Amino acid sequence: EPDWARELELCSKFLEIDERNFHCWDYRRFVVQRSKVLPQDELAFSDSLITRNFSNYSSWHYRSLLLPQLYPDPQHQGRITEEILLKELDLVQNAFFTDPNDQSAWFYHRWLLGRGDPEPTIRCVYVNRENTSLAVAFSHPVAVAPASHDLIVFGDESPLVVRWRTPDGKNKPGYMWLCDLPTSALNDHWPQHTFRILWDEGHVQKECVLFKGHKDCWNQDSVTEEQVFRCELSFEKSTVLQSELESCKELQALEPENKWCLLTIILLMRALDPLVYEQETLRYFAALKA
Repeated sequence: EPDWARELELCSKFLEIDERNFHCWDYRRFVVQRSKVLPQDELAFSDSLITRNFSNYSSWHYRSLLLPQLYPDPQHQGRITEEILLKELDLVQNAFFTDPNDQSAWFYHRWLLGRGDPEPTIRCVYVNRENTSLAVAFSHPVAVAPASHDLIVFGDESPLVVRWRTPDGKNKPGYMWLCDLPTSALNDHWPQHTFRILWDEGHVQKECVLFKGHKDCWNQDSVTEEQVFRCELSFEKSTVLQSELESCKELQALEPENKWCLLTIILLMRALDPLVYEQETLRYFAALKA
């Protein structure tokens, strides 16, 4: 039986000498699996390396593997609890303020922002009898293939064969997706037609009923226009991200050529409120492209 404790100690010593050695990191993960080291012990090891030197992509990446194991969000697979998310945001902010040009912390910051995004939901379904068309509006931009099996339409409990498209015809990830309904799906003599939309293997769905004599119908969430396009953040997280946004703007004033800072500002504004920050976001995009 190999002496796994000794192997783990050797890995620790090697990473003290060369903390970015990918081969040693890979071997350490192998040793950890064989020796059944607790994830919290490895997170503490990551803490020690990051505290010594923020510029350590491997250690930041290791955290992204450990945190979902230690602090899983019970309602969202692959995510971490909001309390830990907020602490990690504070930690990584210290890192990129210490060295704004180092990519390690910025990459980890983007991973954290991704952990906080809620899953897309169907906000509205609209059916038009005259155009024999159906539209679906999502809370977040989604990608849908023309003949997708991810977004399914049922007409009166029968699956309909449709082809999806965006309003501009480019079929890039978007909030709105349209399709033409088969003529057989609408009958002027029937008292009503029920259309049911399924997304994400049926985890998300919404129905819409078109009655006889009506030209159209819709089923919309009872939310304001602002909320339709806004990320569903808790008050605590919104406050933290707002603080980060202001801090990043201060950093950008000191480091105007820093592309990572510009990109993060854009991501934060989109996470907080795309409508409120629309014009400001466009200005930062222009600066990022320059």
